[in-house]
Amino acid sequence: TIIGLLVWRKLFAHSLPKCAHVFRIAKQFFLLLKSLLLKIDLEKPGEINTFELFRKNTLPKNSSMKHVVLILVLWICSIFLHAQLGYGVKVGAGIASLHTTMGENQFFTPTPAWYGGIYDTYTINPSFSVQSTLAFSSKGYRDYVRDGAIKYNDYFRVHSIELIPLQFFYTPGLKSGKLLVGAGPVLSYGLQGRWRQKSFISSIPNSSGKLVFVNDLKDAPNDITVGVYGKKFEFGGILSLGYQFKKRLSVLVNGTGSLQNIAPKSNGKKPTYTDRNLTAYASLLYQIR
Repeated sequence: TIIGLLVWRKLFAHSLPKCAHVFRIAKQFFLLLKSLLLKIDLEKPGEINTFELFRKNTLPKNSSMKHVVLILVLWICSIFLHAQLGYGVKVGAGIASLHTTMGENQFFTPTPAWYGGIYDTYTINPSFSVQSTLAFSSKGYRDYVRDGAIKYNDYFRVHSIELIPLQFFYTPGLKSGKLLVGAGPVLSYGLQGRWRQKSFISSIPNSSGKLVFVNDLKDAPNDITVGVYGKKFEFGGILSLGYQFKKRLSVLVNGTGSLQNIAPKSNGKKPTYTDRNLTAYASLLYQIR
């Protein structure tokens, strides 16, 4: 108990107002997220539900666009809930894969992936900060099929909008810069992608087509050249480790993974297997302010 009190005094005692402000930010954000996603009425009985009016009058009627607008709204809200913030740009590259339990428990062969977007950051004290990010990213995997004389490679790549609403960083000083250790949730909305098959058999030609996201396979296009990758909306997590050089330039090594099954339903029935995206990438951050 004594050690815990000393650590609290060292890290937070001089920053109680800032800590309380960040806790209020988190509370307001999750209340908003709960209302928009789960459609829970936060108003008192008899009062006008402003969140319901927002959904009906502001969000597009198209269900796909609703998720895109929702991610943008949540990101904008997370920015305005921060005070005295800094902002910048980040880009990165790495590998992506998919873990599935269909047929057998396996990780598919990784494929190159990229990542790019903008972020804002709020410093609680010299050892802690909060960051939010809005970015475009690529995911996918490779599947090398070898069954006797049948040999072909399948390549899958999709693009998504990603929102990291609140990523908490531990930022102790290290030499002339800071160590960065972070974790937080990731909300992802799938846009579209491409698949390609390279055949090594003369009787099977090479082929390619479009990849789409659907929540139920019954909603997939009736087109042999169109493949289904997974659900439109994905909830996951991110872990980051890196270093900040002085004030503006930082490098991070990130790992993200699905915390939910992205495999779509089949005619309303839940899938009997699980699919989860996995990515690992290095990113470069430049803080503009």
